[in-house]
Amino acid sequence: KHPQKMENDSCAPAATEAAEALPDPAVMERTSVQSVLGERDMVSKIVGMTGCVASMMAAQAVCRTWRDFLGQTDDVWKDLAYTKFPRAKLEIAAGINWGAPSVTWKERFLKLDKMKPVILWVDDKPQNVEHLIETIQEEQKSVVFHKGSTREARAWLTSDIGALSPTLKVITDNHRDELDEEGEMQSNFDAGSQLIEWLNVQSQSFHDAQILMFCGAGSLPYVRALKTKYSNVEITVNEGSVLKWVRDA
Repeated sequence: KHPQKMENDSCAPAATEAAEALPDPAVMERTSVQSVLGERDMVSKIVGMTGCVASMMAAQAVCRTWRDFLGQTDDVWKDLAYTKFPRAKLEIAAGINWGAPSVTWKERFLKLDKMKPVILWVDDKPQNVEHLIETIQEEQKSVVFHKGSTREARAWLTSDIGALSPTLKVITDNHRDELDEEGEMQSNFDAGSQLIEWLNVQSQSFHDAQILMFCGAGSLPYVRALKTKYSNVEITVNEGSVLKWVRDA
């Protein structure tokens, strides 16, 4: 039906009345972010229940008012970012590279909101996991960032916007050949375990990230305790389990 003819539909008056009854954001407290989000959800429910063009038009009118309201102050966008992306308010976020010298919180929020699910994969032999990374990016619609050492991983986690994703997942091997403090290549048989400790304890920022240790069978006796110690850690030696974990975690 033509939108203008929807006025006569039985659902239209109720939908319009319900939408118009929503609080005017102009009189809300400026930092009442949860109220704004809650009322927006209510509009969505109205549209879902009625399923008619009139209700959509009424809802869109209300939403335009909210967009105008949210555009009035960058503090509101900051509160929205802190609410939806809690890691953005932590100390670790201070070093994030936003891609420009001066970025508003509105721009930051929109960048974060457009992100696909993020996976950080740490392995010093990328050729061994390239096929898994390709599969994950194609089938799971995730963005995978590969790093070859603990140092590179920590640098990424403290500078890249992807680290602020609330759905961040980390996959790490355990034994890696890495540069030491003097720049010499050394075998580190506990590199993955040390990264997990840093994520959960020292960083004070990533204890909520889901972590998978994908290691050789020889490492299992030394890393099993991590799964007991940290509820966000899983361990596997199987490629199929990696793909399942990415899908289900």
